[in-house]
Amino acid sequence: MLEELHLGYVGYVKTDSLIALLSRLDAPNLVALSIKDINPVVPQTISETGTNVENLLSYCATGFSEHPAAVSRTSMLFPKLQQLSLNRVHASVTAFSIFMSAFSKLHDLLLLCTPNVLAALLLDVDTTIPCHSIMSILVSPVTQLEFLKLKQLKDVGLVLMGDVEELSPSISYPTISASHYYDWAAW
Repeated sequence: MLEELHLGYVGYVKTDSLIALLSRLDAPNLVALSIKDINPVVPQTISETGTNVENLLSYCATGFSEHPAAVSRTSMLFPKLQQLSLNRVHASVTAFSIFMSAFSKLHDLLLLCTPNVLAALLLDVDTTIPCHSIMSILVSPVTQLEFLKLKQLKDVGLVLMGDVEELSPSISYPTISASHYYDWAAW
């Protein structure tokens, strides 16, 4: 049974083929998912890649696609997902909100150069987050506003790297073993 899946795509290319592939994939035991835009050119705006990626994220969350080659599902695509890595995935806050809400067992989250996903998680931070099972988040880069909201989370280990002004080790959360993250995130 498939337990780990790495999806790479080129941002300006339609993700329909990935959706068609996923629609035929039976992976109820998948625990680790990595999604990465392998395009060496970083898009200037989300609109350059957003719609294609949003369709992919939506299919992963709902199992429904309007693409003629995709098979719609009645059950969750990855019900046991615990580890999620998003690298250079550009989509709207709404798309990420729908996507993230689909994974109730998610424990570890790695976000590299992926704007808007934290905004989706932190829409209404008041010491909790929508995915209550998240135990650790690694973020790079992180904005000052995201950092301030992330500091409010309780029982979540954080590793923040990147662009936060005046981010010092004394106010970050070094509770996650770096080797733990690099073991699963380096795939």
